[in-house]
Amino acid sequence: MASSKYFYTYLYMMALMAIAISVSSCDDSRIYDYYAATPQNGWERNEVLHFEVPKIEKAGIYQQCVQLRANQKYPFQAVTLIVEQTVYPKRQTYRDTVECHIINEEGRLIGKTGISSTEVVAPLRTLQLRQGDSLAISIRHDMRRELLPGISDVGIRITGE
Repeated sequence: MASSKYFYTYLYMMALMAIAISVSSCDDSRIYDYYAATPQNGWERNEVLHFEVPKIEKAGIYQQCVQLRANQKYPFQAVTLIVEQTVYPKRQTYRDTVECHIINEEGRLIGKTGISSTEVVAPLRTLQLRQGDSLAISIRHDMRRELLPGISDVGIRITGE
């Protein structure tokens, strides 16, 4: 009886050590990951979401993604986004058009689905940034409909390579 108690204690300690090692060994290369909420009644066409990325600590190549959270109320299969980025201090501006697919042909949410919503990630350009560079990013939708229901949040994620 006592030996089985020690055996289970040993297994418990080994599991805790494995979890601790796996968590501490993760190399999260994210330097920016932020969502901006859209109005609950819908995202208006003229409403621009702004993101201010602070100064980069280390020069390198950085991959960017647009992220959005949507639900079944979204009336189309995809959304077209206009993403404008300005790199400071050199004031170099980039403009991209990104199409994010939200609902498949069967009417189901695609992406990383939750109970009633989904998270969709679409890649943006890769940027070569210098130490001390910062970014100003703006996103708006480019759909014919003035008010888009069903999109709750739009975000930017930047990771180092």
